Amino acid sequence: MGWYKMAITQQQFYSFYAYSVLSGEDLRQNPILLYGIIEHLNYIRDYYLRFLLKAIVGELGYAVIKDSCNHDNWAFTYTADDALGDGIAQEPFFSQYYEPIQLWDIPSWRDKYWNHNYYEDDILGCEDKFKEIYERDIKLKNGIRCFKLKDEYINFIEKIEKLEYPNLLKDSDYNTIKSLFNDLWWDHDFGGNLWANITEWTQRLQKNGPLPQNKYSQNLFNKIQKLIMTIDTIHSLEHNTNKVLTELPGGEHKWMQKALDIVGKEDIKEIARLSKDMSIIKFFKSEKFT
Repeated sequence: MGWYKMAITQQQFYSFYAYSVLSGEDLRQNPILLYGIIEHLNYIRDYYLRFLLKAIVGELGYAVIKDSCNHDNWAFTYTADDALGDGIAQEPFFSQYYEPIQLWDIPSWRDKYWNHNYYEDDILGCEDKFKEIYERDIKLKNGIRCFKLKDEYINFIEKIEKLEYPNLLKDSDYNTIKSLFNDLWWDHDFGGNLWANITEWTQRLQKNGPLPQNKYSQNLFNKIQKLIMTIDTIHSLEHNTNKVLTELPGGEHKWMQKALDIVGKEDIKEIARLSKDMSIIKFFKSEKFT
């Protein structure tokens, strides 16, 4: 089954939070609940992990713009006026990630400049003259030029885009992604520290699982607790415009925030009831919770 065909229901969401309050002793004495929580956590982990990797890769794509004319790769339009005037070019990260490129070398810029500044009838067959005028204007604008993302980072992003499964990402890949989000210049709607944090928790999600279907042990319980904490944190992660899980492909955004509000105010027996999982409901009706 393709990951994009996966989804979690409200009932499964409530099951997650019902499972999360179980103690080690509860799971040691109830092998059915132990099996259920492991199965449940592994499913959510896999679903979130695949979605988050796709989201991270998509966000990285905003650091590289593909030219509409010939699909050349280049970065956000840093002009010398922007980069030097704003002091960005003096920042340590700038020379590490960016390199200069003349606007004339970028076909789309050349075409846009041509169409914006001159009527076609005036320059038809006079490209050399146009270039001369263009270069004159460049001088008048203090040698304006663009800065593009270096090829090594463009190639890295393209490599990540081709990965199908998140477990193919190495720690070094995650670290590079976090550096790109933290260090590159980003428009306020894209990238930045919030996406570096999302990447950090995605990396933790990958490390914390999948859980083995083994008999109860303290070590297994510790792994369960760590994965629960990671998933719970991911539920609250935000990027520049919304919570990161808003765009889960199963339409979970329609009910997830309301469900989180319910989890925050209802007692555990009500959350168990909302899960509609009979093994969970039966457990929370026991004398321990009366």
